[in-house]
Amino acid sequence: MGTDLKLSRFLRTEEDDADTSWEARIAKKYYDKLFKEYCIADLSRYKEGKVAMRWRTQKEVVEGRGQFTCGSIHCTSSQTLRSWEVKFAYLENGERKNALVKLRLCPECSYKLNYRKIKEQEAHEKEAKRRKKRKEKSRKKRRKDEYEEDDVNIHREGDGEDDRRRKGKGRRHNEAGSGSESESEQEGDEEQKAGDGQSEASRIWGAPLPEAEPEKSRAEELDDYFEGLFQ
Repeated sequence: MGTDLKLSRFLRTEEDDADTSWEARIAKKYYDKLFKEYCIADLSRYKEGKVAMRWRTQKEVVEGRGQFTCGSIHCTSSQTLRSWEVKFAYLENGERKNALVKLRLCPECSYKLNYRKIKEQEAHEKEAKRRKKRKEKSRKKRRKDEYEEDDVNIHREGDGEDDRRRKGKGRRHNEAGSGSESESEQEGDEEQKAGDGQSEASRIWGAPLPEAEPEKSRAEELDDYFEGLFQ
């Protein structure tokens, strides 16, 4: 029996058929009795990514096993079966081989068959979401920094405008002050002139009146007249 297992092949080649030993002929006879349309699968180690497969026997074909019922060796469900075409990579007598095989599985066993790919896809989607979230967070931070920078620039422009306004008010204030001083000086000059005029008027009007000469009689006036006439 150990020799039969050693010489058994999942897929036989011309080289395998060239061996004419008794053991090889028995292995080929068993192989020829297998029906190689659908496989029977052992999914007990599906989480490790390890699946064992074999071809169906005549009894299993008659029973519809693997075609009308689930092809998992531990499942007999016949509801919502789905056909899968699987690239089966296997190790046979120390040699790695590949075969394209078909499986009919129920939804639960279909999940087990694709467990590793599903988990890889979920991990990929999670990583994509994380990248998108980081990108969105970075974009929001960049936008916030731009807004803050714009606010700083606006404040700076506002401060410059306030300085210019304050300087303008200072100049106007100085000009107004100079005008007030000029007006004050002018008013001072006018007040001084008015004061000088008042002083002069006071001096004139305050001076003592000249003594009045005694009034001459009419006869004295006539004498003064003729005296001046005959000189």
